Amino acid sequence: MASTVLQRNQNAGMFSTRIKKHIDQLVLGNPFGDVVTVICQNLHHLCYTPPAILPASSCETLQSYLTPCLDRLAFLTSESTSHLSTRETRLEAAKYCVPPFELTWKDARIDRYDNCKPPCWPVDTCWWWNDSLRVLMNSDEMKEIFGVLSHLIWSFLGLSSLYFYLNADNMQAAYHLLPAVIEAGTRIFVYSGMNDTILPYESSLAWMSRIPSSQLSAFRQPPVTIPPPAKPSETTFRGIVHNPGGAVAIYGFPDAGHMAQVDQPTVVWKILENAVKGENWNPLERCW
Repeated sequence: MASTVLQRNQNAGMFSTRIKKHIDQLVLGNPFGDVVTVICQNLHHLCYTPPAILPASSCETLQSYLTPCLDRLAFLTSESTSHLSTRETRLEAAKYCVPPFELTWKDARIDRYDNCKPPCWPVDTCWWWNDSLRVLMNSDEMKEIFGVLSHLIWSFLGLSSLYFYLNADNMQAAYHLLPAVIEAGTRIFVYSGMNDTILPYESSLAWMSRIPSSQLSAFRQPPVTIPPPAKPSETTFRGIVHNPGGAVAIYGFPDAGHMAQVDQPTVVWKILENAVKGENWNPLERCW
């Protein structure tokens, strides 16, 4: 979306009536930014990080998919050829790169949304976070932050991404679009729950570290580890931070899974509040 807006701005020179728009900041929670990283990290987390989440038989099947998957993704994710991708080539890659839900969920020894919770199956019974997320997003505080009228109701529409998956758009490396966006002044803010095994924290860190941009030298420095405060409260943060307060930053929540908004609602609320104000939230600043 940010890349499309930037392209429209660049094409606006020939249209005197077109108003240029600018996205100040992207706030991404557990984003799917690079298909190769996500696939490799998922295999690592599910099968090779003790204790293994999946049984050996499932891991053998996933491992057998890896080589044909990566072979097909090489064309789709290369900066020199990615623009030549078609729906057919993406769907062909998805046959090997997107294993059936049953394979990665049914026999999992934990809840894929949060590795600290017991396993669940079928997948639709694992949406324990839905009610809490609805309460958070419909709260007076959240509506005030976003300027939403009080009578409007927020609902989770996860299935709206179905069209995206049916076209296998996730078989592309979206992070290739970000360097120009960053150089144009858009800040990239990523937060990730470290108990998540669907889109692990390490996946986001890996693709963000590869974005070619002069502004990312600070991001590639060693992360800052924030220990828990002497007197924990809902308004304190602990975790791992790359480039705190910078134009490109990632925050790892140690006490959160795939739905960090539910596990750390007060912190996420603060992140969004600052973003709407055009400010970078910095967890090193203890006082709120």
